[in-house]
Amino acid sequence: MAIEMVYLAVATLLAPVFAEMAKIRAKVGKAFQYIAAGGVFFLTSAAFTVVNLDAYVQGLSTGISTIAGVIGVIAVLIGTIMAAIELMK
Repeated sequence: MAIEMVYLAVATLLAPVFAEMAKIRAKVGKAFQYIAAGGVFFLTSAAFTVVNLDAYVQGLSTGISTIAGVIGVIAVLIGTIMAAIELMK
């Protein structure tokens, strides 16, 4: 589970780099900030997934991991929709 989240985080963090290479980041700079922020939240989720602690703290860690993953998905969706709208103009 954690390695897939790391792969997803790397992909979302590389999206602004590839957009810069394709010269489309200037048009939709704010959208790629949301996508990169989603990548940071995915890394946070992966970090809290690998932590091995006692039962009480493990439940808290799982909750934080889930919340970070959901926020990451929402940020990437917002960034993707913003980029699509701006590129269609």
